[in-house]
Amino acid sequence: MATRAVAAVLAIMALSWSAPAQAQPKCTTKDGWHVALTEDVLDQAGRYVAQGDKAAFAALIKSGRLRAMKGGVPVYLEPGGRFGHAAIRLPGLTTPVWTLTEALSCAR
Repeated sequence: MATRAVAAVLAIMALSWSAPAQAQPKCTTKDGWHVALTEDVLDQAGRYVAQGDKAAFAALIKSGRLRAMKGGVPVYLEPGGRFGHAAIRLPGLTTPVWTLTEALSCAR
C-alpha cells in the first residue's frame, strides 16, 4: 500500500513539473524605431531627440547602446518600466531590451 502511495505522489509531482505549453509572442516590432540596452539609455535617446542633438543620438548608436530595430519581429513583453516604455525580449533570449510602447503592435 505504501508503494502505491509513493507512486501516486511521484506521478502527481511529475505532472505538476511538466513544461508549460510554449506561449507565442503577442507583440511585434514596428519599423523605424530603436531599442536600447537599458531603460536609462532609452531616456537619454529621448532627451537627445527632444533637444534635436543628432550627434549625441548617433553617438549612442555608435556605442552599441542604441540600435535600430526591424519591423515585424515577434517579441515578448516583459514586466516593468516607466510609463511609455516597454521591456521586450526576443524568443529564445534571456535579456530584455527597451523601446517605447508605441514602437510595438500588440494583440490583446
